[in-house]
Amino acid sequence: MKTDNNVEKLIDDISNGSELDAFEAAKAFIRVQPSGYTTQLAEILETAANPHNKEAAAYALSWLEKNNEALDALISTLLAVDMPESVRGQAAEGIGEHKPRKNHKLRQKAEAAILTALNDESPEVRFWSCFAAGKIKLREALPILLQIKEKDKSVNPGWWQVSEEAEDAIEWIHGRKGKDRVPLASR
Repeated sequence: MKTDNNVEKLIDDISNGSELDAFEAAKAFIRVQPSGYTTQLAEILETAANPHNKEAAAYALSWLEKNNEALDALISTLLAVDMPESVRGQAAEGIGEHKPRKNHKLRQKAEAAILTALNDESPEVRFWSCFAAGKIKLREALPILLQIKEKDKSVNPGWWQVSEEAEDAIEWIHGRKGKDRVPLASR
């Protein structure tokens, strides 16, 4: 389905559309990068009836560069244990994509959220929190990441083991390249 680039239509599809329509709208939103819609996306993240709509909103927020409101919404979502794990995982990935620098006003809040989420009971949340820790080069996460690398053999559906993502995060923190991974289903 070709997505209409009318921003209000995109916002409506993210908020109320089918899973396919919501994500296609989120991708189109990212390409357009309109200003002034961050609050609406954050509201969708909080209030949408379906998890896929919340996840699509988190996805769109993940790619709004240099947008503190978007980053703050993602941090809050990662910490919201009542949110679906797919939405929290997307929020963790989004924090990693935002890559707040050491002097960023939300850096400490992002770090604390990632450190907390590395111990989450959901493999999906732990996986994407490993990703985020690696992307922002969160050295304080190294002890937890080492423990995950050694012990966490759970799998993030559609991806690979959480331990493998922790291994890559450790490499990124040390300024090295992680491994080129293939999803378990394709191995």
